[in-house]
Amino acid sequence: MCNSGCVPSSHTVYLEDSINLRKIKEDTFSDLFNFDFSLRCSYKTIIKTSAVQDSDEDTDDYDSGISFIGTSLSVLIEQKKICIFYSNNYTDSYVRELADKIVKRAPYSEEKKKTAKVQLVTYGNYYDTVESAIKSTTIDIKKNYNDDFLPVYDRLVDFIHQRESGIALLSSIPGCGKTFLLRHLISSESANYLFITPSVAASMGNPDFVGFLMDNKNSIFVMEDCEQLLQERTTNSWSTSLANILNMTDGILSDIFNIKFICTFNAPETTIDPALLREGRCFVNYKFDKLKADKVAILNKENNLGIPDNEICDMTLAELYNYSGKKETKRKIGF
Repeated sequence: MCNSGCVPSSHTVYLEDSINLRKIKEDTFSDLFNFDFSLRCSYKTIIKTSAVQDSDEDTDDYDSGISFIGTSLSVLIEQKKICIFYSNNYTDSYVRELADKIVKRAPYSEEKKKTAKVQLVTYGNYYDTVESAIKSTTIDIKKNYNDDFLPVYDRLVDFIHQRESGIALLSSIPGCGKTFLLRHLISSESANYLFITPSVAASMGNPDFVGFLMDNKNSIFVMEDCEQLLQERTTNSWSTSLANILNMTDGILSDIFNIKFICTFNAPETTIDPALLREGRCFVNYKFDKLKADKVAILNKENNLGIPDNEICDMTLAELYNYSGKKETKRKIGF
């Protein structure tokens, strides 16, 4: 670790359910660390021993965990996350790449998830939820989004897994990957997700909505295209619904229910209520731009999208993956 008394930096990667660390090989980590002998790493593994494997004993308490301890960098690998602690001898990008390498070496379970689950909120005479399946989507964040989004993505994952209430705001022009990202998060990051349509959002100011929250504490509410709900209260016909959101994300109700919101919208940030952006309430606020041309060129080549070199430019993900110049019929993808 850091011998000078300084506090080391840290980087955490949460693993999707389909990654199986129980089957990862020890030599995987030896290979990764051999390129830097200055680490002088030793490792220990907490694994199922052959004696335990051959017995009838319940082995649930023998989850695999691997730790590397070096003079200025340490890695702790548990069943669902990787934590790397490092001194200023290492750059953030170096550590991020190291974490990516470890994740890529981890094998997948035999049965990958085909669908992801989300609770659809309904409202008639009362609020209710219907368990629904959405298409499971996992994407390479580094390739499909601009570089400035990478630290924001880490913060978004931390937001999902931490206990505090709050709100994450994701905006852009249509087609830049907001829906794509939501599918990826729901598929990859385990949580109780509740999806609220704009029509149901309009009724969130009703008193009985608070009663509904009693049955759904510690949940993440996902709302797409909700610019009307987020408008400044002086011009917002849904102002009571917005007031409830403000109270649930940084008010008395936030202490009671521990509710988080992930909201996407296409309108300019200047049209939304400034209270949503208040420090302590808004944990993530990011506006997606078109994907840079150099990343477009890489994805075009890797996926054989057929975009001529002279047409390579900054593009939305919708424009990229549904390139109109291709002759064959394309599978439309929502972003």
